Amino acid sequence: MAYRPLIGGQFGAPFPLQFPDALVSVNSLSSTPVHQLSNDGEDSIVSHGSGFLWRHAGTIFLVSARHVITGRDPFLNQLMSPTGFIPRRFQIFPAIEVDQGQFVRSDVVLEIDPDGERSWAEDPEFSALRTDIAAIPIPFDHNYNVICLNDAPDNFDNLLTNVGFDCSILGYPHPSPGGLMTPVWRRGAFASEPLLPVDNKPMFLVDALTSPGFSGAAVFRTHVGPAPVPTPDGTIRVMIDRILTRSFVGVYAGRLQHRHFGGEVPFVFYGNRIPIIMDHYSRV
Repeated sequence: MAYRPLIGGQFGAPFPLQFPDALVSVNSLSSTPVHQLSNDGEDSIVSHGSGFLWRHAGTIFLVSARHVITGRDPFLNQLMSPTGFIPRRFQIFPAIEVDQGQFVRSDVVLEIDPDGERSWAEDPEFSALRTDIAAIPIPFDHNYNVICLNDAPDNFDNLLTNVGFDCSILGYPHPSPGGLMTPVWRRGAFASEPLLPVDNKPMFLVDALTSPGFSGAAVFRTHVGPAPVPTPDGTIRVMIDRILTRSFVGVYAGRLQHRHFGGEVPFVFYGNRIPIIMDHYSRV
């Protein structure tokens, strides 16, 4: 069997670092593999996806694609597994800051009741919009320094976006990465007009190379150099003091296949549905 290098590493490498001044991205640390565990008590990995941690109203949530959490196709709501497997238990690896700039990955197993009303959250308008985003609350001690995506100081809320502009997808192509389990960042570009929702759903297309394990990954609009930011009066302000600007824009859900596409085109659901999902969960 060929050697397969682990993705990720540890602090304190026993050799000189080539990039000693680089920073570990909060966005990388807030991401996690999402292992679907078997229901037979053996805890074997049946399948996997990607996800990230999100803080809302004092609760930390795992956010991922709905089909990773439910095992159901978002558009038809039918079971995706040919064996009828319904995921109930998930293994995730939240990052915790244990010292200034020092992080470790914890190991958490989440359990849901697929028929329960409050074990996981989805879009309250799912039947109409088919938003492929779901969230599971994590029973963390709030004193933990858990790294969440919406805590990231380098994420900007409003960054000018147009078709062809750059984006980044943070996902896990393999279910068992090692070390700090940093995701693979796949670079892509917006492949559909942002002002025209695809299929009349909160969804847009991107042009990027991905794999099935990326389902549930965070997607960012990225810009290198002076950043163009829309203002309320309709003009554009240029932020000249930023080298790199990121704006969280959505959750990667999969790839559309059509003979006219000449390949597979990835699609992403709007990130602005996440607060709506969280608010609905807190009111149920």
